[in-house]
Amino acid sequence: MVSTQGNSSKDQTFELNLVPFIDVLSTCICFLLMTAIWINVGVLNVTQAIGSEPPAGKNPPSVIADIKTDGTIQLSLKDVTSRKNPVSYDVRATNGRIDWDRVEAYVATLQANIPELKTALVMPSARTKYEDVIRIMDMFKKSKISDVGIAPLTGT
Repeated sequence: MVSTQGNSSKDQTFELNLVPFIDVLSTCICFLLMTAIWINVGVLNVTQAIGSEPPAGKNPPSVIADIKTDGTIQLSLKDVTSRKNPVSYDVRATNGRIDWDRVEAYVATLQANIPELKTALVMPSARTKYEDVIRIMDMFKKSKISDVGIAPLTGT
């Protein structure tokens, strides 16, 4: 007769060596902590155009960039006291591509002619590319227009 008592007690005792697992985890944590200093996160501060109380008094002059579904960008001035008529400028897209040089030139012209212009509002359509929205917002920031906001989708 063969005794199985010795084998059954040996099978029930199982030890897991956690030291290598802890070493790997501590190495990963150290790697993440050391590489976090090389990550440069870009931040673009924007405000929501709708949903807050307007400031008391007169509205500041602003430019509205309406990005249409066909790629046309319509730039309109609002609340500008130096101009009697509302000014609107359309930059038409050719072959579905926006002419960013013309948009940038017009924004620079607006900033040069109206130095009190500090507010911009971007109104994208539902099919506007994310890159286009960020690019026009960045263009406004470079032109020293400090308050850049984004409106909810217009749906057109």
